[in-house]
Amino acid sequence: MIETYQQAEIPFIFDADGTRLWSYAHMNLMIPWFFVHYENNVEGQIVRCQIMLFNVDQIKQLVLDPKISIKAIYLVSPGYVNQTDAF
Repeated sequence: MIETYQQAEIPFIFDADGTRLWSYAHMNLMIPWFFVHYENNVEGQIVRCQIMLFNVDQIKQLVLDPKISIKAIYLVSPGYVNQTDAF
């Protein structure tokens, strides 16, 4: 669903858990998705996070996690859904 390229990888010094960063990604499907901004309490430290989700069940999992505080959820939709498609 999401594609990126080796040349887009950003070196990440905290690679203990296999995390990789990318300067860009390409979404291959024209479907609605959710952009979620939340805070995660990790051992007493608040970590601000952003995540792309593709279904409501994933949001429910975040809501049920007592360590997570959701700050904002945005629905992002392609032009054919929100009627802004130019062609």
